Amino acid sequence: MRYGLLGPLEVYEDDGTVPLPLGGPRQRAVLASLALRANETVSVGYVMDAAWEEPPASPGSNIRTYVNGLRRRLRDHGREPRLLVTRPPGYQLRTRTGEVDVEVFEDLAARGTLAAEGGALAAAAGHYGRALALWRGRPLEGLPLGPALQAEAARLVERRLAVAESYVGVLLAQGRPAEAVTVLRPLVAEYPLNESLAAYLMRALGRAGRRPEALEVYRQADRVLADELGVAPSGELTAVRRRLVDGPRTATVPAPRRAPGLVPASEPRDAAPVGAPRPVRGRAPAALTTATATATASAPAPPTVATPVARRPAPAVRALPGDSAEFTGRRAERARVHAWVREAVGAREAATAPLVCVITGMPGVGKTRLAVRLAHEIARAGHAGDVQLFAHLRGHAPGRVPMDPATVLARFLRMLGVAPDRIPDSVEERAALYRDRLHGRAPLILLDDVTGAGQTDPLLPGDPASLVLVTSRRAGWAPAGARTVQLGPFTVEESVELLAAVVGAERVAAERAAAERIAALCGRLPLGVALAALRLRARPLWQLADFAARLEPEDARLDRLSAGGRSVRTAFDTSYRRLPPHRRRMLRCLAGAPAAALGGVRRPGEAEELLDQLLDECLVQQTPAGGYELHELLRLYARDLPPG
Repeated sequence: MRYGLLGPLEVYEDDGTVPLPLGGPRQRAVLASLALRANETVSVGYVMDAAWEEPPASPGSNIRTYVNGLRRRLRDHGREPRLLVTRPPGYQLRTRTGEVDVEVFEDLAARGTLAAEGGALAAAAGHYGRALALWRGRPLEGLPLGPALQAEAARLVERRLAVAESYVGVLLAQGRPAEAVTVLRPLVAEYPLNESLAAYLMRALGRAGRRPEALEVYRQADRVLADELGVAPSGELTAVRRRLVDGPRTATVPAPRRAPGLVPASEPRDAAPVGAPRPVRGRAPAALTTATATATASAPAPPTVATPVARRPAPAVRALPGDSAEFTGRRAERARVHAWVREAVGAREAATAPLVCVITGMPGVGKTRLAVRLAHEIARAGHAGDVQLFAHLRGHAPGRVPMDPATVLARFLRMLGVAPDRIPDSVEERAALYRDRLHGRAPLILLDDVTGAGQTDPLLPGDPASLVLVTSRRAGWAPAGARTVQLGPFTVEESVELLAAVVGAERVAAERAAAERIAALCGRLPLGVALAALRLRARPLWQLADFAARLEPEDARLDRLSAGGRSVRTAFDTSYRRLPPHRRRMLRCLAGAPAAALGGVRRPGEAEELLDQLLDECLVQQTPAGGYELHELLRLYARDLPPG
C-alpha cells in the first residue's frame, strides 16, 4: 500500500494507479490519524482527538465502526499479516518502509541536511528537491480535523517551509538563483504572511539580476501585512529591500573570500544569509553549516567591502520532559489552551506581554501530565521556537525544599550558552541576561510545581512572543494577564479511558461496570485511577470486580492505591505538611476527625477564613450551594491524621 498525506488523503495499492475509495470524511480522518503514527499503537482517545472537533457521545463505538469500514476498503480481510489491527489501548496501522509519504519526506530531508553538512551541495539539493516534490497541496486537505490532526497538519507545514528554506540556501550557495525563484514563487503565493519566504524570494531575485521583481515582492508583502494584520514588514524584509535599493558598494581592492562562520559586514546581523541559523517566529528552519559557507566562499566574490564579523548563533535548547504514552482525557482543557495559543500566535506582532497559562488543582489531579502534553502539542504545532525549557520548582516535592529562582536561572543560562563564569550573582542581573538571551526566539517555558509569584516572576521571559505554562497546587494567584485552568477530577468516561489505556481496552470492556466502580472508589482522581490501573496491569489474572471489592473498605483504600513507590497518601501528605497548624486543624475538622474539635476556631468568621485559605491551597472544593467539602480520598486521608 502507499499512503499520501502531504495533500488530500490518498491510498493506492502497490501496483495501483487509481486511489482506493476510503469512505466518508470522518472515516478518512480516522485513517489519516493512524497513518501519521504508522506502526505505533494509538489510543482511542488520540483517534478521537484527531478526527472530531467535538467528542462524540460514544467515541469507542464510532471508531470501531470506522475501523471495520477501513478494513473492508483496504481489503484487509484475509491478508496476512493484517494491515489494521486492534491492539490495546487502541489500534495500529502496519506499514512497510517507504509506504507513507510523510516518512519518505522526512527521510529525504534528513539526507539533504547530512549532505549539506558534509559539503555535498549537489546531493543535498537533489534530496531536498525530491522531498518537496512529494507535496500535492496542504496536508490532510479536505478532512475534518480535530485538535490532534490540526497540530499534525501545522507541524507538517512548518517542516515543508523549513526544508524549502534549506533547499533554497543550497541552490543559492551553488549559484542557482533562478531555480531558487522557481521553488519560492508558489510558496510565497500560498503563504503570503510568511515574511521569511518573501525575504528569501527577494534575495534570490536580486542575485538573479531581477531587482524590480524583488522590490515588487516587498510591495506585495507590505500590502498584505497591512491589510491582514495591520503591521509593517519586519526588519529582515526591510533590510533586504534597503540593500536592493542601495545596490553594491564599489571597492578599490578585491574582497577577501568568506571564511567559515563569517559574513560580510555590509550584511546586517538581523538579515542572516540564506541558510544560516536565525531566530524566527515559531519553529526554527533547518540551517546550512560551515561546509555550505565554505562552498559559497569558493565562488568568485562580488565587488563588495567584506570585513569579516564572527557570528555566534545561540544554541537551540529542547529540554521538555518526555510525554506519557498513556495520557488520556482533558480534551476541553486542552482545546481551551490551544485556542489561547492560536490567538496569541496570531497577534504576536501587536502583543505586549507573553502568554502565561497557569494550571492549578488538588494533589494528584494531573496538572503536570497535562502541562507536558500541552507543551509537546504546542511545539509540534510549530507555535514554539527553538528554545523549550523546563524546570521542576519542587513546590511540594517530598523531602525537598522549593527551588530558588536564582538556581533555576543559572541552569537556564548555562543551557542557553552562557559560560558559568559569566553568570551574574544577583537574581535581577540573571533575569535580565536570561530575557536578553530569549529575545526574538519565541521560547516555550514549562515551570512545574510552583508555589507562587515569588518563584515565577524572575523566570518569565520579556519577549511578547513567548509562551509559558505553569503548574501549581495553589489557586488564587497568577501573573498579571495570565490565563488560568482549574482542574477537577476526571469524568467517569475519562477515568475508564485511563484504565483502558493502562490495563487494556479489551479487559476493561469485558468488565465495564467494575471499571466504573473502581473509578468511583478512586473519586475519579487521576492519580488514584492511574495507581489502581498499575496494580491491575501487574496482576493480569485479577478480575476488575475483585479489585473493586478490595477497594471498598475505607480503612484500606489508600493503602491499596499505591504502586511503584507512588501513592495517593504521599501526594496528599506533601501538601498537608506545608500547612500552618490552624489550617491543619480545620482540614481534619472538615474530614470529621474527632481530635480536630472545631478546627481551633476562636472568633466569628475565622472558620470561613480558614476554609477560604484551604480553597486557595486546592485542598477543599466549593459546593454549588456555597459550602465547602473534601474530595473523598482526601477525606479518608485527613480523617485519621494525628493532632499536630
